[in-house]
Amino acid sequence: MGAKGEGLMATFISAACSYLVGGYNIGTATTQAKVTLSAEPLDITAFGQSAERVSTAGGLRKDSIDWAGFFADGSESPDAYLDGSLGTVGDVVSFAIGSALGDRAYCGTVLSEKVAVGGEVRGLVRYEATWRPDNTLDRCKHIGKVTTGSAGATATGTIDDSALSTGTGQFYSHIIVLGGTGTRDITLQHSSDGTTWTNKVQANYSGTGSKKSEFTGTLNRYIRMIVDYTVGTGGTVGWFAAYKRP
Repeated sequence: MGAKGEGLMATFISAACSYLVGGYNIGTATTQAKVTLSAEPLDITAFGQSAERVSTAGGLRKDSIDWAGFFADGSESPDAYLDGSLGTVGDVVSFAIGSALGDRAYCGTVLSEKVAVGGEVRGLVRYEATWRPDNTLDRCKHIGKVTTGSAGATATGTIDDSALSTGTGQFYSHIIVLGGTGTRDITLQHSSDGTTWTNKVQANYSGTGSKKSEFTGTLNRYIRMIVDYTVGTGGTVGWFAAYKRP
C-alpha cells in the first residue's frame, strides 16, 4: 500500500506504512491515508466585523488523520465501522511510516470521528474516515511494528536515541491479535548502557484494543520493548507500539 502525509511545510510519500485504529490493523485495506498537522496563527485572528467577529486562539492545533480503503463485505473491520466500534473516542490511532525500527509514527487518541461508507466495487466496500486527536498527534518512533509471536517473552531490537531526556513522554500500543487466555503485557524498557534494562511503562491487555500510557522522569538513551504473553495459557499475539520522548 502507499500513503501520503502532509505536514506544515513538508510532503512525503512512502510505500511502507502501517495503519492501526484501536485493536484493528487496517493497513492492508488502505488505499489512501493523510496526516495533517496544523495550527492557528500565532497571533489572535478575528473574522467578520464588530460584534460578529469570531476569534481563534493563537497556536491552537487542529491535527487529523484521514483514511480511505476497501474491505470485503462482511469482514470484521467493516462491521466494526457499521456498529461504531472502530475509531471511537479513546481509541488510539497510529500511522507508522517506514519499516525500520525507530522510523516515525504519528499517534493520538480519538476525540472525534467522521466515517462514511461508499458503494460496492467487485465485492469490496469503500470506507472513508477522519479521526481527530484529543490534543495533538504526537510524532513518535515505532518499536514493534505489526509483529506477531507465539510463545514466551519477546524483546524487540534496540533503538539508540543518542542521549537521555527528562520530562513527560507517551507510550502508544495496540493488540490486534490475542490468542490464549489471561493478560498480555507490552513494556517499554530503557537502559543507559544498552546492557542493563529497567521497565519504564507498561500496558496490560486481556483482549484486543489500544492504549495510551503516559510516563514521567528520565528516559535513558537506549530503548526496547518487551512483549510478555506467557501469562495464562499463552497463544499468538500481534502488537504495535510507539513512544514519544519527553
